[in-house]
Amino acid sequence: MKEIRIKAKEEHRINKGHCWIFSNELEKVDTTITPGSIVRVLDSKGQVIGTAFFNPHSLISARIIARGEKPLEKDFLFERMDNAYSYRKQFGVRRFGRMVYGEADGLPGLVIDRYGDYLVIDILTAGMESLKSDVKEAANKIFK
Repeated sequence: MKEIRIKAKEEHRINKGHCWIFSNELEKVDTTITPGSIVRVLDSKGQVIGTAFFNPHSLISARIIARGEKPLEKDFLFERMDNAYSYRKQFGVRRFGRMVYGEADGLPGLVIDRYGDYLVIDILTAGMESLKSDVKEAANKIFK
């Protein structure tokens, strides 16, 4: 897995929970990394902060999808979509409303709205675009 490193004085925001890393906060923007790739995020000392979708051509170069050194689960997409829907069902949101809301549900670049029997899936990042077929498959299983 490729790695990106955050500049020394730019880590505080990320360490406090923010999930976007801007291009000017990186020591170097590696343009050889394919847009949408999953990368390991390091702080200025080389310690792992987490895992992120990376796009070297975007002002928001990285979007954190997991924190810490723990590897990303294989079915993280399905689990997070299912958790998002389960959470909303507690409040009576089942057939009409926003089912997945990007970073709030740990899925940066993905918004899913449900209108009865119809889903509108909005993919907003290269990282989520690379998982489009997995998104469709998970949505079909979860929302039937």
